[in-house]
Amino acid sequence: MGRWRDLSVTQRASVILAGELLAIAGGAWAMQRSARLGYLFPHFPRIRFDLPGFDSENADEPEPEGLVYDNEPPCRSAPVSYGLQGTEFCLPPADLEPVPKTSVAFASGGERPVWPLVTNDDDKLQVSYEDVRGLWHGRWGRHMGAKRKSTDPDTGATYQRVHVGVDLFADPGDVVMTPESGEVIAALPFYKGTGAVYVLTDSGIVVNLGEIALGSWKDFGIGSGVDLGTRVLAGQPVARVGKSDDGSHMLHVETYAADVTTDEIRQGRLRWIAGNDPPAKLLDPTRYLVRAQRAYYESKEA
Repeated sequence: MGRWRDLSVTQRASVILAGELLAIAGGAWAMQRSARLGYLFPHFPRIRFDLPGFDSENADEPEPEGLVYDNEPPCRSAPVSYGLQGTEFCLPPADLEPVPKTSVAFASGGERPVWPLVTNDDDKLQVSYEDVRGLWHGRWGRHMGAKRKSTDPDTGATYQRVHVGVDLFADPGDVVMTPESGEVIAALPFYKGTGAVYVLTDSGIVVNLGEIALGSWKDFGIGSGVDLGTRVLAGQPVARVGKSDDGSHMLHVETYAADVTTDEIRQGRLRWIAGNDPPAKLLDPTRYLVRAQRAYYESKEA
């Protein structure tokens, strides 16, 4: 490029910027694994630190080396290289289409479900998954199909299971909403001292809003038990995010076919043991949640 004094102001600025980006990237690489290297666009890296929410089982399956993250909202600021400084645009839905990680079909549901958390925090509006561009969103290990280790409470034996939902970043006390109108078919204890509300939506799927504060649904006029039949509307608050016995906290979302029974829910027959076939009525909520995320941001842009 030549000597420094021979460079134009623009060229000097480019050299300085490149050096700063290399320093940032190098520092991020050396940080603890809790730090995240995210991307505004694939060619423009930025450091990403721990997101809200904590999952004690997040490290059961180590994150592969070299994953590239795009944790920006679907509607974002245009890069300088586009010549559209200061403007907002939304990535085409096809760019954000999830790559299935299991043989389980994606849940259909409504076209514009409501994001199931009351929040304005972009970190709490993320879905953990890989898109068709090969970029990851959210955080590895919180996606559908991740491997988890569990312990049998009766025998103490450990076994591996498959994560049958998606964990959304959330803090204890965050308000949980129904993504669609429908009926609450059950409100029950769920996992490690938390509870779950199961909603049969008018679109024909069952949504499990899990790891909520046990009994918090009563504050929103919903009883405990099964076969409740309580009518709810899209976006209606139904519970609050809880904290597990081990301190982890999130909103865990699962989806099932409409004919799943409350007996199957209560008896734990919806768990997927690694090496076995998935539960027959299990559906993958990833695409459903990506649609809810997009609907949220598009409503803000309108």
